[in-house]
Amino acid sequence: MNFLNARNLIRKGEISPVNYFYGREKILAEILTEEITKKKIPSEEIPSSVYKFDLAESGWENITNLLSTPSIFSTTKLVIVKTDSKVENRIPKDIDQLKDYLSSPTQLEKRIKQLNVNLSKKEISSYPQLIKKVRDLIFELSQLKNYLISPSPHSILVVIAEKEESELLKIFKDFPSCFILKLSPLSEFELEIIIEEIFRENGKIISPSAMKILVEEAQEDLSLALNDIKKILLYTLDKKEIEREDIEKLSSFTKTYKIDHLLRAMEERNEAKAFDMLEELLEIFEPVLFLAVVSKRFCNRYYFLLREYEKRINGKIPWNRDYSNEIRKLEATLKTIFETDIKIKTHPFNKGILEELICRIMKNERLLGNKEI
Repeated sequence: MNFLNARNLIRKGEISPVNYFYGREKILAEILTEEITKKKIPSEEIPSSVYKFDLAESGWENITNLLSTPSIFSTTKLVIVKTDSKVENRIPKDIDQLKDYLSSPTQLEKRIKQLNVNLSKKEISSYPQLIKKVRDLIFELSQLKNYLISPSPHSILVVIAEKEESELLKIFKDFPSCFILKLSPLSEFELEIIIEEIFRENGKIISPSAMKILVEEAQEDLSLALNDIKKILLYTLDKKEIEREDIEKLSSFTKTYKIDHLLRAMEERNEAKAFDMLEELLEIFEPVLFLAVVSKRFCNRYYFLLREYEKRINGKIPWNRDYSNEIRKLEATLKTIFETDIKIKTHPFNKGILEELICRIMKNERLLGNKEI
């Protein structure tokens, strides 16, 4: 089951009373939750029928009590529970085994260490506090399991989790009433379907070149892309077709997109294309700010390569490329950027200084090897 299939099932009304969405793409879980809300909760009932909890602040006892209690305001109640890896790590493996050790503090402490329970030294050293924490945890999970055996027909539970492997996920997997979906990054094809659908629902069509920019943005940051689409729709109310120029004016990603194209032109030693991209970027950035953005890109690459180099020096990862040569190239590039920074602050509107920077970076590449920056 993938994201689009799950969304189609929800739109058809095939919604499980318990839903567990997990993975890195939390924005997809939020989209599915919105679809459930639209399908099951009338808009005027949302304030009184949709409840949100953070598992770091709330326990399963309160959540399951709410789920089990019939609503006097609507026929269906939606309860959304968000959690993260820190909260999920609180649940140790084989926690039920801890029940046998509650009467013996010494044995309990030993067993907790074996199970890697996420408790502080202070909590472990205080036996009464330790026993209470374990008892509370066992009770909370028993409440959850009891609810999952027979979920309320008048409530929908949505859990938005982070970890791909957790004891919380294992608990939900034990119950057939639970719909479980791993949320992975969407493919280019899936993103195109979603983006085209959003514009079509708003009576618009999007050109292939405009779609290309939005898909690339969505692959980098889907949440940012969806926010940009809302902004584009708002500012193009009188337009039927969305062109590349509309995206470039309004998308937060366009600046990053153009910087990437400039760096790619430099890697390819395409001086003319690099200068064309510089011309476009100087319409968006002041020269000093442009230099700061480029500097940050190269610094990030440099620190990434240093970390990878150290891992291999320490023997943690086998060698598969010449990191030392790439690091030397980046050091030469950063030196050139820092020298340019001094010049541009003295002559802030001199485009020729930035053109010289591009030429010098490409020259450094030729002198130090033919590999990409």
